[in-house]
Amino acid sequence: MTTEFIPIPPDFPVKWEETGDEYLFWQLEPHFPKPVTPLDYHINARIPFVGFNKALKAFRFPLEARTRYINTCYYVSYVYDNDGMEAKVKASMEKLDIAMTTMMASWKNEWLPEIMTHLDYWESFDLTGVSMPALLKHLDETEKRVDRCWEIHFLLYLPMLLAPHLFGEMYHDLFPDSGPFEALELLAGFENANVESSRALWDLSRQALASPAVYKILAENDAATVLPRLRDSAQGRSFLAELDKYLEKYGKRGDRLTLPSPFWVEDPFPVISSLQDYVNQPDRDLSADLKAIKDRREEKLAKIRETLKDYPQPVVSQFEILLKAAQEAQILREDHGHWIDFPVIYHLRRVVMEFGRRMTEAGVIDSRDDIFYLMPDELRQAAAMLPRKTDFRGRIAERRLTEKRFADYSPPPTLGALPSGAFPDDPLSIAFFKIEGFELPVSEVPDGLSGHPGSGGTVRGRAKVLRSLSDAGKLEPGDIMVAISAGPTWTPLFGSIAGLVTDIGGVLSHSAVLAREYGIPAVVGVSTATSVIQDGQIIEVDGDRGIVKKV
Repeated sequence: MTTEFIPIPPDFPVKWEETGDEYLFWQLEPHFPKPVTPLDYHINARIPFVGFNKALKAFRFPLEARTRYINTCYYVSYVYDNDGMEAKVKASMEKLDIAMTTMMASWKNEWLPEIMTHLDYWESFDLTGVSMPALLKHLDETEKRVDRCWEIHFLLYLPMLLAPHLFGEMYHDLFPDSGPFEALELLAGFENANVESSRALWDLSRQALASPAVYKILAENDAATVLPRLRDSAQGRSFLAELDKYLEKYGKRGDRLTLPSPFWVEDPFPVISSLQDYVNQPDRDLSADLKAIKDRREEKLAKIRETLKDYPQPVVSQFEILLKAAQEAQILREDHGHWIDFPVIYHLRRVVMEFGRRMTEAGVIDSRDDIFYLMPDELRQAAAMLPRKTDFRGRIAERRLTEKRFADYSPPPTLGALPSGAFPDDPLSIAFFKIEGFELPVSEVPDGLSGHPGSGGTVRGRAKVLRSLSDAGKLEPGDIMVAISAGPTWTPLFGSIAGLVTDIGGVLSHSAVLAREYGIPAVVGVSTATSVIQDGQIIEVDGDRGIVKKV
């Protein structure tokens, strides 16, 4: 069979890291669509896939993820072990089936308590007070703990992503005329960490609304200038105390899962921006909204169970087993992100920033953020030699220039060789791609964009393109948000938008799940949405067919 290589753009030269890389199919990692700094890639972005591979081995699934750092961009390739794959997948699925039924107990009794020990370790460590040798040892220990946290993440994640897929497959087998979202309606309306965070932020906005001085500050100032204005008044300072409580509990989140990106507790701009939006919205009871979703779910489920009374008992039992696992998976999906993804990276960032602070004061680097342009061994070398100075300024400047070169560049979404053979049809692979949405559809309509159906319904509105949460201020009620993706930290924006379009993701992605929770039409995985759609354009979003049209 002849290998078909993907053409490499002339302005994106690729030097393959290992022999044979050119024969693999590489995809731009969807969680890191922008340039990644060297330190961020090597001690943060790459580590989750180490945990991913450990979890795959634990479940004996014949797959390995490989990552590469090419022209400041992050690529990943999924390599299957095709030797006896059918038997290996069957054995792995037996282990995953058991894990699906025990994942909530494992989370509560084993994994979350362990995660808490790691978080307590980081919280209690005196970063600024220890010696440099102690700080270097702390970095080594931190990397080990980060590695373990991501291993736990994926030990949970694999059965967690499989459960909704298997439930959806069974549901559509039982009810072949059902729509694409009917099964997913039975997974909505549960309390989780993300719902709790959103409710707390809404309650904070009601406190702001009750204070004329605070409301005036929020209404009349840019988000970037709100904090100093609040400090100038007694009511403002009182509100700031409540805001600090919110940030202490929920602020270890960020726009991106990258080390250079500040978290809310460091820069609460996204929170302030959401509060400015919330105070101008009519009063609502978020608990009542959630209860309404729950009531609809239970009403639908009662009808389904009535229908299933005539089915053989083994079928009914399997339906209930998969339903319970899928519902628990939806809860755990939000809770594990709250306890693992964001806080782990936040604490790793704090450690790295302490090295940056010390090296800046010692004159080794020019600014604290320069630390992100060192390689891990360079960081350790420079830190170990203090107070003697190691000059990395030339390398840092060169790496910053390389990043600048590719900052506004649209990297090729794929590299290497086109995959040969059929797409893997095992349940875990299909579930994975339902979340990531890697299989990009072809546009089906003139002047339209095609993606994956994310949330049902059709809506027309003015598009607003958000490349990060810092763009949230441009949104107005009734707008259609167009973004690369919309993870848990974007939840506050869903209260006022009329529709959603994303570049990446599938029907089980965070973006799609949030859209369904808020009842707004969504098309996900459009690939080129943020580059083709312009601010102010009137577009139509058909969430049932996965089509976006310019009107």
